[in-house]
Amino acid sequence: NMGGDKDNTENILNDKEEIISVSAEVKDLKIEHNITDKGKSGMYFYFRQHYNNLKNSTCYYMIRFFDEEGKQLKGKQYQDEDGYFAIIGKIVPDDNDFENIQRPFIAYDQFDVPNKGVVYFYCDVQLFVLDRKGKRVELAHSDPNRFHLSY
Repeated sequence: NMGGDKDNTENILNDKEEIISVSAEVKDLKIEHNITDKGKSGMYFYFRQHYNNLKNSTCYYMIRFFDEEGKQLKGKQYQDEDGYFAIIGKIVPDDNDFENIQRPFIAYDQFDVPNKGVVYFYCDVQLFVLDRKGKRVELAHSDPNRFHLSY
């Protein structure tokens, strides 16, 4: 789903079996090109994430990648459980009103770019928690961000 900003308020059970209302927001997804990290050339993906009522809970962000037609890219080094290209990070908010900025680095060699011409890609960010069965419960996702790479 490549739709717009979506903020879910989910009701989840805490350890005392009380139903609490939790929510999250992700915004300001930006890409900074031509970064060198540990000798590799690539990009920083900046985004701001905000979590409500999730103090001491394990939360996750996931950056997903798509081709220009909106088809999810297969992962080389970084993959979700289905083999798609995804960068997954974990965060445990230390407050019920928690915000921070993430800046994962992704190397250009993770993308297939032909020797000539320009290729366009999309990415988005999803914030989620896991339910008791280990299934993802999406709390928010960003608008897709289009970027291009050339050889």
